[in-house]
Amino acid sequence: MIRLDDGETEQTVNAAAMEFILELNRQDDELLRRFVLTYEGRELSLDEARSFIAFVREQR
Repeated sequence: MIRLDDGETEQTVNAAAMEFILELNRQDDELLRRFVLTYEGRELSLDEARSFIAFVREQR
């Protein structure tokens, strides 16, 4: 699950996922400040999140 974390609103998974994909050109640290990446309800570690970002970039 990807959630936009702007401190005020929480977008739906689909809207947040689309925004995440559109923002993939940003640096990892910036993405990780804006989005919370989780798997089965558990927030990904920094290494897991970076691996996920790299994987998604490779697939697009």
